[in-house]
Amino acid sequence: MSVNDFTVWIADLANDDEKIAASARRRLIAKGHPSIEPLLTVLQQPKNITQYRGALRTLGDIAANGPLPSVRSTRQLLISHLATHDGAERRSLITCLGNLGLDSAAETALLTLWKNEKRDDQLRVLSAALGRIGGQPRDTALASCTSTAPLVLREVAKARSAITSRTVRTTGGEGHILADKMLSGVPIRLRCRSGLGVLLLANLPATVSKALETAPGQIDAELNGS
Repeated sequence: MSVNDFTVWIADLANDDEKIAASARRRLIAKGHPSIEPLLTVLQQPKNITQYRGALRTLGDIAANGPLPSVRSTRQLLISHLATHDGAERRSLITCLGNLGLDSAAETALLTLWKNEKRDDQLRVLSAALGRIGGQPRDTALASCTSTAPLVLREVAKARSAITSRTVRTTGGEGHILADKMLSGVPIRLRCRSGLGVLLLANLPATVSKALETAPGQIDAELNGS
């Protein structure tokens, strides 16, 4: 691998041909941390919007595979860009921030956007990002979502479930297998593909009661049994 390889791949991120751009992203992701510095350079001086979004997407994918060595400064850069970008660029910024992991500054920035955002496409990616990095107080904000768009509601439900799961893991201590112990009134959540909720409701076992589809593809119910 040479410096010229990075130069070519970074340049290809600006290509309108998605196959060429996707190939460049895969190569940069495969190189991992050595790709970070040239990607951050792109964010400062992108050739076009396609390259800017491609760099964000690649950076987020690298972060999703493990912590970045310069994660704090990278977060600060992305947060500063939130104020100057909108539309597709902002969605890419939001997704990238979500992939960078837990951080109070990023969480606060995304929550501020959430409180003021009205567009469903933005709310959808905000929900996903807050589900990755948000804490229990952010669950209240997600619960106040007024959008009726199925994709938004699905992401909100997934985000709230992720936040609850993290809270349980940090406060619940060691888990125990209950085997055949009979349980009563235990809240459970079942998931399926959006549109199949009615079919799932019709095929639940007798031990599951009070079942309701609370979001597309999400069934909340009670377990009374083993």
